[in-house]
Amino acid sequence: MKRAFKVLLLLLVLFAATNGVFAQQDQLYKTVIVRATPGGLPSLIDKLKSDLGKIVENGGEQGYLLRHSQGDQWDLMLIVPIATYNEYFNGKSAEILERTYGSGYYDLIARQEEAFVSGPSLEEFKAVFEPHSFFHIEMFLSLGGKQQELLKERQMENTYLNDTGRAGNLIFVRENGFKWDVFTIGGYKSLESYAAGANQPEEVQEAAAKKAGFESASHIGFYLRELLNEHRDTLAGKVE
Repeated sequence: MKRAFKVLLLLLVLFAATNGVFAQQDQLYKTVIVRATPGGLPSLIDKLKSDLGKIVENGGEQGYLLRHSQGDQWDLMLIVPIATYNEYFNGKSAEILERTYGSGYYDLIARQEEAFVSGPSLEEFKAVFEPHSFFHIEMFLSLGGKQQELLKERQMENTYLNDTGRAGNLIFVRENGFKWDVFTIGGYKSLESYAAGANQPEEVQEAAAKKAGFESASHIGFYLRELLNEHRDTLAGKVE
């Protein structure tokens, strides 16, 4: 088993290196998106909560479990910070999260997607996840040749949000795994605080958009659509 992990580790590192991802973000994360079998959701929640507890007990970082409320078709998103591929695959976290094919875990799973992603620093991650209970998640698959431009657009939009009095979103970039190139997560105290949105005069929004590099505030959505093959939009609550 250890040898298999080391071989997989080497393949993952080579893949990431050839795609130039390491320089873009600060921290690695294991991300799993699942849809439960009919009637299996309560047991799956208990299982994943238990797994998160075991990771912390064995010296790993605190991960989080998000439950879909509306939007995409998955039920749960698990996201766990990891230090390095080597440390992950040679430690307890991989033993917990890398499921054996045909194991009892899959009796609870109707569909699963997983990936290793690079994302914000651990401090930024905790600053969003620890105090908030409600999250807006967007997942993006770029058009061919538009991956870097999509990442830049997400960074530009964070600048725009900050300059209009709103918190930016955490940005995660796929290193390997599921099809999504980029996904973002924004944290909120409640559904009401998310719905409140911006309350800035039009001239402030226009100035912020142009400062961030957009043609105008109204053009932000149009520009994003020019880069996308597919897009998913989800609201979710944190499972405590």
